[in-house]
Amino acid sequence: MLRLVSALSQPRVIFHVGGSKVGSTALQRVLTARGSRSKSGPFRYLQWRSDGSIGDAPASAADSLGGYAFSPFRISELAAWNPQRIATAADAIVSRAASTPAVLSNEGWNSEALLLGEPEARQRSRSIFGSRGAQWEAVLYVRPQAAWLESFYLQFGIWAGREPDVFARNMQHGHEGMWAERVDALHDMGFDTVSVRYVPDVVDDFMYNVLSLPRGSVGALSVANRRVSLDLLLLMLNDSRLRPDMHSPHVEFLIERLGSAWDLPERPVPPLLGEKVIDEVVAAYSDDNARLMTLLAPEQAEAYSRDLTAFVESRVGTETTTRAELAALPLDHEYTAKLAAGALDEVLRERYGYGLPTADEHWSDALRQHPLVSRLLPQGSARALWATRAVDRLR
Repeated sequence: MLRLVSALSQPRVIFHVGGSKVGSTALQRVLTARGSRSKSGPFRYLQWRSDGSIGDAPASAADSLGGYAFSPFRISELAAWNPQRIATAADAIVSRAASTPAVLSNEGWNSEALLLGEPEARQRSRSIFGSRGAQWEAVLYVRPQAAWLESFYLQFGIWAGREPDVFARNMQHGHEGMWAERVDALHDMGFDTVSVRYVPDVVDDFMYNVLSLPRGSVGALSVANRRVSLDLLLLMLNDSRLRPDMHSPHVEFLIERLGSAWDLPERPVPPLLGEKVIDEVVAAYSDDNARLMTLLAPEQAEAYSRDLTAFVESRVGTETTTRAELAALPLDHEYTAKLAAGALDEVLRERYGYGLPTADEHWSDALRQHPLVSRLLPQGSARALWATRAVDRLR
């Protein structure tokens, strides 16, 4: 009993180490918006900066284009740190977790864990993860590799000029997506617990099941990351200014914010990996997945296997789509028309205070602000109220 009480009273440090690249950005947005910068919040969202220093994740990041903050520090650099620097970082993290759980997030940390394979490097990492009387936890979200590779390709590989099948094979050779292997590496780093999870909603699961916050206590949560629409993808493929490289998703973030307001159509990207490549992927990951089934909760393992089978069956008889074939697909005229109208309307409102002249509210605003109208219908007068009602009826 005393041991249980002691464990529960320990500072709790939670590392979201990503894994599936699905839901990571959505989770980081919620963590940025809801994380506390004081001891009184439900959790404290920290940032491990590139220079190795520790601080609170900047609240201002919620208002940035991406809408989130994460920890850019590369944990593989720990292999070169001296004991004093490691102790300073560990103390900085634990001190901020003294009264409320501390959370750090970087979806690439699970891959970097494999780079700390040398005994001396593992020993250095263990002097952080699992030290200072704190409970250090790593949380790894996974996804069946075939679907994950296709999604990952659209985020990164396609912007490096790779073909889908070449990208998938290179990822296999680099052991990317070997989830059970990553669990072993995270344990070797010194984490007290490594939680590997397969869930439909990463944000909901992390906030309410990992952090154990009262359900509904953090308000409405954002939905999972949206996949890029086909027409935006085609525009970016045919104009490198819109997406010059894999690390410049600015236009995607902008459309994600404004696409609904502009009523942009959403066409899905067609299947990219064909049956032959999918079969290769399943074979390459079969041994790792067999071990993964023993690490997941039974109901999650069952869902993982079921979804993997369904994805494989959906690609029977399909061929792999090349990058050139994808870029050559025709654009939807409705999409480009609404995109241009929405963007021009936005610029007119920002610079001149009114939108496109074709918009209903443009003419009502222009009329309301006309000097003659303001004299005949003074703001707040009975005549102005009557005129407003009459206009509303006409609309």
